Amino acid sequence: MLLAGASGAIGRYLVPFLTDAGHEVIGITRTAGSLSGAGAREVVADVLDRAALLAALDGIQADAVIHQLTALAKPPAAYRDMRATNRLRAEGTSALIAAAKRVGATKFVAASFFGGYGFGDLGRRPLDESAAFGQEDGRNDAVLVALLSLEQQARAFGGMVLRYGLFYDTTTTTVSPVSHTWNGLVPSVHLKDAARAAVLALEKYQPGAIYNVADDRPTTYRERELVRARAAGIRPPQQFPDSLIRMTAPFGAMLLTRVSVSLDSSKARSELGWAPEFPSVFEGVGVVAPIADAVVAASAPAPKTVALPTREPVIEVNFDAILEFEPAADPEPVDTPVPEPVEGPTDSAPVPELVEGPTSTPTPAPIAKHPKAPAKPRVRAKPKDPFADMDAAIARIGAPRDE
Repeated sequence: MLLAGASGAIGRYLVPFLTDAGHEVIGITRTAGSLSGAGAREVVADVLDRAALLAALDGIQADAVIHQLTALAKPPAAYRDMRATNRLRAEGTSALIAAAKRVGATKFVAASFFGGYGFGDLGRRPLDESAAFGQEDGRNDAVLVALLSLEQQARAFGGMVLRYGLFYDTTTTTVSPVSHTWNGLVPSVHLKDAARAAVLALEKYQPGAIYNVADDRPTTYRERELVRARAAGIRPPQQFPDSLIRMTAPFGAMLLTRVSVSLDSSKARSELGWAPEFPSVFEGVGVVAPIADAVVAASAPAPKTVALPTREPVIEVNFDAILEFEPAADPEPVDTPVPEPVEGPTDSAPVPELVEGPTSTPTPAPIAKHPKAPAKPRVRAKPKDPFADMDAAIARIGAPRDE
């Protein structure tokens, strides 16, 4: 078996699985010695250098080629982070098909990705392999075209395609930031289960077939990262607003803030006999159910509370009682003694009589004001004569001289 991607994440599981199944593995790697101790022969070559790859395969024969190449050492944040992987899926697939013809292989198994169904909200109904794949959306065209190219080339050769969910295993050392509001689903698959699906594809080979390969329980990206962090004993992921994630990681934000996809893997079960050993991320990282439920509950965004306007209490009126109401009889008149008039000082001003207005409302008496003291007349000072003291000044100075 000629394996491209033998030193990658899935290659660590796939090489021993193939060896245990009785296959001899020839791994393609760009770095000499990267497969030492893995149980595979090395072919040092760059898949994107077609001439060098074919020259390195001179004299080698193989029954099958397995394409598991990506260039993603960590989750991609920007679109430029996908360029190398896009080339491996388009140009690299073409070079590996040429390599398959060079070594005489009749089987070709290629790894695809569920993102080809689209980077948007596709609902929660599981998608099977008949759903539209690789349709351009104007934003992720390069990624979608590369995935479609990989599948078309593989199937044109008579190969098989495995559409994987998001990979994970228990070797987590870091987790990525997540959205604290988006609850879209993402399908996942443990690397061990993904490698087993590739081995079964070789054993039950069907030219041109496509299979979804994902676990039974999709989760939100936030749940996935929180559980992985809990299992690894590291700090939980930071949660940010969607707008900030889209600004700092425009491509990664697709999965974190826009995508909701669920995969139907029943075809792989029925035709390949594949079933995930780990039905969900929780079992895959070894988190028991009670802890997993607590983590999921803690990851749920706080519900938005809307303050409703308070209403005044409604007063019920008994109209029957009103209709039956009889006014009470007028009370008996009571003689009120009139006080004797008190004589005031003789110099007080007479109190004006009340005058009834047009509405028969008594007009109150005007309020008496204290008279102001008469203002003193202002006396303008007489202007001073500037020459009044001229004679006295001359007398002090002395008689004027003729000169």
